[in-house]
Amino acid sequence: MVKTYKVKCRACDVEYFLKYGSKNEQIIYETFSCQNCNNLFSLSNNKEKFSCPSCGNEKLIRYNMNKMENISYYQKMYEEKLLSIEKYEEIISFWKTIRSDECPNCGKHELEWIPIKG
Repeated sequence: MVKTYKVKCRACDVEYFLKYGSKNEQIIYETFSCQNCNNLFSLSNNKEKFSCPSCGNEKLIRYNMNKMENISYYQKMYEEKLLSIEKYEEIISFWKTIRSDECPNCGKHELEWIPIKG
């Protein structure tokens, strides 16, 4: 299910309106930021290349509001011996590159994801 979120930084008051989630098994909306524009935006996976809608930059930073929950989930799977140490380390190293609450505008960890009722 695709939801719309207002993402607001409590430190600098910048706001973004983003789509996040999956529409069906084929279209998934993800959140990215651009290092050139310092903005936050949603892109769907039906594009050939991910690039900033403002400047075209292809070096994007991936965001996921559920980052810590996902890390905890894989930690638990590893502890229950459902993942090998190699697979666990691979998954965790991927999740460490993803951001969840760092504002691309001011750099502070103050982003708040607020669902908008549709």
